[in-house]
Amino acid sequence: MKATKDIKKLVDKRKFKVFSLFLLCSFFAWAINKLSGAYESSVSFNVAYTQLPDSLMLPPDAQPLIPAKIKASGFKYLGYAMSAKELQLNLSQLREGRTGFYLTNAEVKRQINQQLPSNIALIDILEEEHQVKAMLVDAKKVPVILALDLSLAHNFILEEEVKLVPDSVLIKGPKVKLDKIHKVVTEKLELQSVNQNFKREVALKPIENGENLEIAATSVTVKGKVVRFSEKEFVVPISPLHVPDGYQLKMFPNTVKLVCKASVDKLKEITEEDFEVFVDYNSKNEQEEQTLYIELGKDPEGVYSVKLVQNKVEFVLEKE
Repeated sequence: MKATKDIKKLVDKRKFKVFSLFLLCSFFAWAINKLSGAYESSVSFNVAYTQLPDSLMLPPDAQPLIPAKIKASGFKYLGYAMSAKELQLNLSQLREGRTGFYLTNAEVKRQINQQLPSNIALIDILEEEHQVKAMLVDAKKVPVILALDLSLAHNFILEEEVKLVPDSVLIKGPKVKLDKIHKVVTEKLELQSVNQNFKREVALKPIENGENLEIAATSVTVKGKVVRFSEKEFVVPISPLHVPDGYQLKMFPNTVKLVCKASVDKLKEITEEDFEVFVDYNSKNEQEEQTLYIELGKDPEGVYSVKLVQNKVEFVLEKE
């Protein structure tokens, strides 16, 4: 009796498994049949804008969607939905209407059609025109101001001025905001005890109240040429100026020593003839009747500094 019950129980389990398998196969057959058919469905395409005219700009939170109706088999639609890519929407044909900027239904449909797989048909775009939240803007170029804390190592100098690339940036935005912007400033760059050429990337500080402003660069490159310098003394004759007619000016001394600081290579090229030093008789001080102050008239290009060892001479005015 017990054996009969066990056999019956085993048969019931097998029947249940067969029934479950049959039910599962029936479901798959039904699903395949349904997915094989063509269906119309409403979708929303995620799009990214391209080719925006230079006179316009978009708000930073723009996340455009385009409602549409498509037709495809269940399988194709399911596959597309699982791997759908963001579509590109070219705004070069943007129009301006009473309520803002827009693309026509026909233009949107043409562009979307070009990007959909061939097995998915676009039936319609479910909006009369696609509104684009663009703003009219102006453009302005402003200089970049470098916030630099630079110290050079002993006996080193800058061969030329520090360069910024770019030294100005283009800003786009509403004219009322651009009128208040006259410069952009970099973050502070600190370079200490520098003894070689340098090149650094430094960020631009955010513009205060910079909402709806678009800046062409977020950083600039800072370049500097650093060379070792030395000193060299030169003895240069002093030229008198504005001496009264019929007189000659005798100076004591009639030469002056000066100290020139420049790169070692530059100092090798410099001679006394590269300097001009003079005294001006018309600048004579009544309280120092026999004294004239020495002035530097010309010095070579590319030197760091030129210093006169003395700044005045005594003189005697004699008739010729």
